[in-house]
Amino acid sequence: MCIRDSNEAFEFRQKFGEEEIMRYNRDLAWKAANRMSEIWGTELLVRNSTLQAALVNIRMPTDDPKVAAWISEQLLLRFNTYLPPITFNGKVYTRISANIFNELADFEYGAYSVLNLLNL
Repeated sequence: MCIRDSNEAFEFRQKFGEEEIMRYNRDLAWKAANRMSEIWGTELLVRNSTLQAALVNIRMPTDDPKVAAWISEQLLLRFNTYLPPITFNGKVYTRISANIFNELADFEYGAYSVLNLLNL
């Protein structure tokens, strides 16, 4: 989110409150991660929402780190979005971060873009 006036940003945060903004971010990250794993037919690295902040790791629909790196590059070049690949215990995950300016559709776009690249 680009705000030209720092007073505007401060007023926005005061209007909604830090707790409400953080709750929105956490809830959205959890919903988005579950939706992405549903779209991909994969799972979350940690399945307990009480252990999550506004960052969640989702298993990607490939376990090949080279393919995941290619996907990440192509997402940026062709779809103007980015999902960083992370390899853990032989499986490839990506980490999403939800912010006040995001909505569920942003994450669905990313998930479907990955499937588009994989022709799935």
